Amino acid sequence: MINNTQKLKLMTTQLTKTRVPCKGLLCFPLIYLLIFNTYSTGSKGFSLLGSKKESKVKFELIDNLIVVPIQLNSGHRTKAVVDTGIRSVVLYGRKFREQLNFTNSRDVKINGLGKGRRQQGKLAINNAMRIGDVLGEGVGIVSVDEKIPFEILSENGVEAILGYQLFSNFIIEIDYLNNEITFRDPIYFTANPEAHQFDIEVIDTKPYITTTIKIKNEHSEILAHDMKVLLDTGAALDMMIYHGSKNAKLFALGKPKKETIGQGMNGEIGGYSTTDLSIDVGGVNLESISVNVADRRSGNKYSKYYGVDGLIGGNVLKQYKVTFDYINGDVYLE
Repeated sequence: MINNTQKLKLMTTQLTKTRVPCKGLLCFPLIYLLIFNTYSTGSKGFSLLGSKKESKVKFELIDNLIVVPIQLNSGHRTKAVVDTGIRSVVLYGRKFREQLNFTNSRDVKINGLGKGRRQQGKLAINNAMRIGDVLGEGVGIVSVDEKIPFEILSENGVEAILGYQLFSNFIIEIDYLNNEITFRDPIYFTANPEAHQFDIEVIDTKPYITTTIKIKNEHSEILAHDMKVLLDTGAALDMMIYHGSKNAKLFALGKPKKETIGQGMNGEIGGYSTTDLSIDVGGVNLESISVNVADRRSGNKYSKYYGVDGLIGGNVLKQYKVTFDYINGDVYLE
């Protein structure tokens, strides 16, 4: 990432289906933000092959996004982003239509940051997928005819996004230093006692932490406020605050200029940027952070319906080994 526009290659998404009652892991009564719980019929989900305790997979770090090789039904190999900000598997490109099972399929919409229209997709059920020694059976895949809406990913052969279906089955350790992601059987996981632990709340399949964030501005004034933020491996930036957050005004230091600050799943993101802040996130010190504040049209729905303040993205997370334990409600930074 070279500038603020480039670094906001956001993958934070929400697949939507209208007028469906809330159920499953949803923590808020969001009628129109609900998708199906598993996207599959008779799903077996993801599991480790044989009696393996873990599977280690090398990944590429492309614009701060974790990209892994995957294999689909027919043996077709492609690449996918591992994204904590999405519920299920999304596959881009019309060429995949003939390889997927569209029996009893239905239309869905992909809703994310940005001012444009939502992408249209079609749900394909009962598919197979493999990532290293992780096998997915009965997997639901949302097929989108268009190519993935981020040029740098498309240029590097990325055609899919993976999310909650993986994180709900394994303890997932992301070692940014060695470009290695580990899918571990929860039975065999022991946390590093020296790691910095946060409690996470999984809201609509996404991991949020609630913590005190201290902001040090150019006048050395420190402001401390409790904030709920998404740890988003599918966002390339440092940090984003939503317009509707009660804390958004704290980041408007000086007289920020409104501009296009990046590209989201649903088009351009408007707002403003504040750079070179020193931020303390629950005891983790972050220096020279760039904070982007999304405007009302680009990101207001997230704070309005979720009651959350924003997200912390890959440009911060890549400084750590990050372990997500959705099963016990923990995340570890070391």
